[in-house]
Amino acid sequence: MIDVSNEIKEVFAAVSTINDEVYDFLSEHGGEYDGDKAFYILDLHTDGNAIVVNFLDSITIWSFEDERREFIEDKDVWEPIEGYLRKEVKKLLDSIGSIKLTIKEVKV
Repeated sequence: MIDVSNEIKEVFAAVSTINDEVYDFLSEHGGEYDGDKAFYILDLHTDGNAIVVNFLDSITIWSFEDERREFIEDKDVWEPIEGYLRKEVKKLLDSIGSIKLTIKEVKV
């Protein structure tokens, strides 16, 4: 079994920080959310061995078993998880923001 306890703590903290920022932003811009209806952009799943972070509960943006972060060789470390998650969320939000829908009148 792989010891992922430190990774879980780091990923949990990053996901929590990003979710809190999004929650605060939405609340300040007209969103009314309570604990039961809170909107979380990232979610973390683990079975104790693997860790997965999903965007909007459907798109995997990072997993412990499929490391996509940049490895910083001169420091012998992976790029910080929070920075990586922020970059991936921004890419996805930019993509979503570029979707153009037309409003069509629906006859009743």
